[in-house]
Amino acid sequence: MAGKKTVERKIAPTDFNVFEQNIAHSAIAPVYVVAGPEELRRRRAIELIKKRAETLGPVSLREIQCPQSTSEGSAVDMPDVLDYLRSKTLFGGMSTVILRRADFLLGRGKKSEEDEEEKPAGASARDLLLRYTADPRKKGCLIIELEEEAKTSLASKLAAHGVLVDCRSLYETPPPWQKGAARTPEVVQWVCTEVAGKYQKRISPEVASEIVDMVGGNLGRLAGELEKLSLLIGDKNVIEAEDVEKATGHVRTHGLFTFLDAVASRDLRKSLKMLAEIFSRGMAMGKGDIVFDEAGIAVILISQIHGRMSALRRARRKGGAADANYGWQAEKLAEQSRNFDESDYARINACLLEADEMVKTSSMPAEPLLESLLVKICKR
Repeated sequence: MAGKKTVERKIAPTDFNVFEQNIAHSAIAPVYVVAGPEELRRRRAIELIKKRAETLGPVSLREIQCPQSTSEGSAVDMPDVLDYLRSKTLFGGMSTVILRRADFLLGRGKKSEEDEEEKPAGASARDLLLRYTADPRKKGCLIIELEEEAKTSLASKLAAHGVLVDCRSLYETPPPWQKGAARTPEVVQWVCTEVAGKYQKRISPEVASEIVDMVGGNLGRLAGELEKLSLLIGDKNVIEAEDVEKATGHVRTHGLFTFLDAVASRDLRKSLKMLAEIFSRGMAMGKGDIVFDEAGIAVILISQIHGRMSALRRARRKGGAADANYGWQAEKLAEQSRNFDESDYARINACLLEADEMVKTSSMPAEPLLESLLVKICKR
């Protein structure tokens, strides 16, 4: 007679935002697996768990920084850790253990070049943890932090009798299933929410997007930039594009967007002013890369102007209607498209091609070539 098949229990990840909204009113689970590549979200999730546990009674906390390679020293004494979780504390508080960055400990870490022949440190540790999390002590709390994605078999098994918090990276553009919808990218939404919630200030999606383009989508770096901006503006209630420029010391990518808006509005004076600033200070293309070379800047600007004009031409051909594919910028692009007619677009494309060839083949300075191009684009 065949024995019964044991069904392995797995749990679906809980999105960080849902977890953040509900943790203050939830009972403490015996196991939390906080997983995903976004470090700031992982840190905040763990702080929220600790804060919630402390509101329910005394907590006896043990925090363990897990080794990231065998060269870092001895592995975690897992039997001792699990005995601590299973035992009552001396003063009756909840036994709580945090395993920080436990990927390598669980056999998931990357080996260094020096350790190429080594096996990851945690095969036995993983087995012991899996056994514990299959039947955890209800009055203990084990928090396992993983850098890998939450949607893995191991993360799901570890959280089978607890909560799996998904700390995925946020989308810097609308995700594939939202294409065609006028939606603000997740990272931009996060910046707006962070500014409102943490600093009680306002920021437009446009300026938030410029900061994301400047810094990248890493929430830790963005949080640092927002803290710097909030200190810079002091009692002001609104973070504006000018504040971003003052904080950086360079015309960053947000300057590029301001420049393109001026060109699309056929505002020659502002376009020339922005152009001069970009050439004099350099232009960052995001994540710390700054371009100072004049020819390099000119090639980038010509390409970006061509892209903006192509978008405006498409909007014009749709009768100036907003195109949802451009998200929160759709209305702005639709309005700017009315500044040009079909003959303008044909003429401007010819000017762009000529300028691009001149920058790449001529010995003339790039800045005067771009100034001449702007005059041709903006004249009515």
